[in-house]
Amino acid sequence: MSDPILGQNEVNALLDAIKMGGLADDVDVAPGASAAVSYALTSNQRVVRGRMPALEIVNDRQARLHRGSLSAIARRVVDVSYRSTSLVRFGEVQANLPNPTCVSIVQISPLAGFAAVAFDTSMLYSILDILFGGPGSGHKKRAVGDLTAVEIRLSRRLVDAILADLERAWQPLLRVRGEFVRTESNPRFVTIAAPGDVMVEITYDYELERILTGTLSILIPYAALQPYRSRLSSVLAGEQTGERNEWLEAITEHVLDVEVEATGILGTTRLGLADILRLAPGDVLKLNTDAAAPVAITVERTPVAQGLPEVVGGNIALRLTEPVMGPRFKREKNKKV
Repeated sequence: MSDPILGQNEVNALLDAIKMGGLADDVDVAPGASAAVSYALTSNQRVVRGRMPALEIVNDRQARLHRGSLSAIARRVVDVSYRSTSLVRFGEVQANLPNPTCVSIVQISPLAGFAAVAFDTSMLYSILDILFGGPGSGHKKRAVGDLTAVEIRLSRRLVDAILADLERAWQPLLRVRGEFVRTESNPRFVTIAAPGDVMVEITYDYELERILTGTLSILIPYAALQPYRSRLSSVLAGEQTGERNEWLEAITEHVLDVEVEATGILGTTRLGLADILRLAPGDVLKLNTDAAAPVAITVERTPVAQGLPEVVGGNIALRLTEPVMGPRFKREKNKKV
């Protein structure tokens, strides 16, 4: 039902009321109506959830992989959960990251440009405290300062594990390879993009056995993902591709165990129905093949090989001479090459 339209008389009455001061400047909001909310038109942060379904699946799979790899390094249970994926300007990311923050510059080939992995330095302090026999609450004693050589080495180990998980998570969608470049503790020194460039920020929440909670962010240039936008926007990509490969391997393994009957055809001939009815024991049938010619071996009426008839151990046998490569086998051979 459309909204009612004011008539000309009603419009004139409203104009006269405004001129005479009959209408107040402040108009009360009707009950149940939502109040106006300010929106910054210059903000470029947008949530891309639902726009890249394959990327969402990859990020969720990556969170599950991080739980195992980070827990192995920290020697404590690290719970990692995927939060969101958003588009944000790189200048805003630098402004929001506190100083110090462990920001590692990485390169993810074949994606163009550089990416970054950022997480709280308190995570480094807690893991170091645990590794040296402490309770893991060392982050409370230290809030500022540059990273030491030991902390940089630990951050490199964490980033290498994160990149390895990223490669495994992206494998069904795209084969990528992550390479560590360097680590910075001051976000202002990270210049992987211009302040106005749009970045894809993938955010994860982690919890270190109720000792510490924080966020882990992976920044990828939005322009680097453009060539693969069709894959990232495909609903059939990501998890389903990996599941399909696993099903193919399982089906292939079971098919190879299926027992089939192999038949050796010595030869063939054509007889009329009247000739067949006149056959009697001792009659000789002339075949269309030579006695020394190879025998065709078929499996489910499909030729697969050729062989020569022999007698082995009192049993009639066929010795393979050469396989028959049909069109289906040729495609499989070319695929493996």
